[in-house]
Amino acid sequence: MRTVADVIDAVSTERRSPSGDVYRHLAPVYDVFARTIDYDAYASFIRTHEPEDTTAIGLFACGTGRLLATVADRYEIAVGFDRSSAMLSQATARTDAPTVVADLRTCVVPGRFDVVTILGNSLVHLAPQDNGPDPFQIVLSNAFESLRPGGVLLCDFIPPSSVIDGHVMEAVATDDPYQITRTIVTRVTNPDAGGLGPAGRYTYAYKIEDRRTNRTARVSATAPIRGYRPASVLRTALDVGFTEAALVESSPESDEALAARKPT
Repeated sequence: MRTVADVIDAVSTERRSPSGDVYRHLAPVYDVFARTIDYDAYASFIRTHEPEDTTAIGLFACGTGRLLATVADRYEIAVGFDRSSAMLSQATARTDAPTVVADLRTCVVPGRFDVVTILGNSLVHLAPQDNGPDPFQIVLSNAFESLRPGGVLLCDFIPPSSVIDGHVMEAVATDDPYQITRTIVTRVTNPDAGGLGPAGRYTYAYKIEDRRTNRTARVSATAPIRGYRPASVLRTALDVGFTEAALVESSPESDEALAARKPT
């Protein structure tokens, strides 16, 4: 498992921003920010909306596994999925629950779970396509196929009002002896991608300081960003086969959330 120190060493050696899979390079940094999230609140959110007698849960886009570790002991089967092996390396260091390298857009485990979650604003990073079905529709369809009859999909998302061109967000997280400052700038390139809402990109700038050695590293990265109109989210859920779909009280880190049930 890579550490923040490894990131500093890599940035100092390569002297360039990471390309390709951003999380392969920055998973330890991402995990420092992840520890500031209230995963007990996420667990309560799941418990509120899961079917009775739930025994199997699939956490799609589980990242560094903090939510997986929080909920795994509650279920007979709990599996985490993420496209980044580096993120899952962080996950396997904190939980014995099984993990699978899999992309949201291709991950289907037919009829396996009572609950599928896509939480932590993971849907925000689904880049729209010029041709074919929208990736959002594909992901909801994959979740539908992965549920048992009567199973529930729980996902969160951000609305168009949270995707503002030029908006700047800054956050600071610490992991002694490290202090990490993250600045995110939003750029909107399509005001209505796929008829679902605005899309564009986040540009991340990280300043990583080792207060013990006084070393500082700076690294930047980009990732797709999109917001979803709530009405479009509901419509898409029904289009892929869910017979019950509702906006529910949002999970801790998001503005909006969806609970959708597969017919029995």
